[in-house]
Amino acid sequence: MKKKYLVLLILFVVLLAVFWSSRLFNQSSGKLVVVSYENTYTRTVINIMKEKEILEKYLPEGTDIKWVMIDNSADLRDALATNRVSLGALNNVRAISAIENDYPVTILANGPGLRMALYTTNPNISTPNDLINVKNVGVYGTGILVLQNSLESNYGFKLRDDQLVEINEADMINMLPQAQIDVALLTGTYATRLKALNSEVYEILDITPDIVKFGMTNWLVASSKFIEENPELIAPIMLAYEEAMNWINSNPRETAELLAPLYQVDVSQIEDDIKAFPIVMEVYGYDNLANFMYERGDLERKPRLFNELPNYETMPKK
Repeated sequence: MKKKYLVLLILFVVLLAVFWSSRLFNQSSGKLVVVSYENTYTRTVINIMKEKEILEKYLPEGTDIKWVMIDNSADLRDALATNRVSLGALNNVRAISAIENDYPVTILANGPGLRMALYTTNPNISTPNDLINVKNVGVYGTGILVLQNSLESNYGFKLRDDQLVEINEADMINMLPQAQIDVALLTGTYATRLKALNSEVYEILDITPDIVKFGMTNWLVASSKFIEENPELIAPIMLAYEEAMNWINSNPRETAELLAPLYQVDVSQIEDDIKAFPIVMEVYGYDNLANFMYERGDLERKPRLFNELPNYETMPKK
């Protein structure tokens, strides 16, 4: 008799486990969206989506979201190409380079613009012409091409390859006061962090006008494989992104207060940047920038036209 009850008990436990497993399975869409974020101003739309849980409002019930910190654009490009990350923000130089080199990465929308300038802690380096003799200039991402163009156009020279040290901004602000690099090309967020670490900071050259001229921003991008496997999720993602973008533009102060602790900068810095560069959904500047990169030898083959991109018809654009 005891043996019979034991068998019945085991059967009951098994059926209960199957029941709850079935309920959990049915409650989940089985979909996973992996989103890359970074605590810098250029990722502000994605960060607002994260902090205000906007993406959760639009994705189908049961869709799981995983947020991953990736602070290197080459690493993000590779993660997108291998579908380890679904969404992220790439500066448009890196995005164009990826697309023109056949990485399976797709542009979805525009992102924040940015301020950028050259800084040093060495009082003997005070003008752009002083750069000719410096040994190490820290550079990163989008700004390299614009810096070289600005120097060549306005001062008649460009930095040599052996002067350029490509490192991320977080490392630059630690290396510069230690004289491990002589000069650093920084966005506004990291310039503020540098000034908090060292009172003796000198601005050598502001390249923001050239950034605006070339339409340098960051683009929301996705893994092409993710789009292929989850076409029904793209529209909800775009709606969430647009809501976050509109909230930022309408609430620059509130955005700044929310993100200032993450970016480790003053509220006024973020608020001023939002007001100076209102974010728009429409992608622009692809042809201009891609051809500029090709003419400088940064692309091996002549780039395709913007209207030849596979998702051109559905992409928000100017």
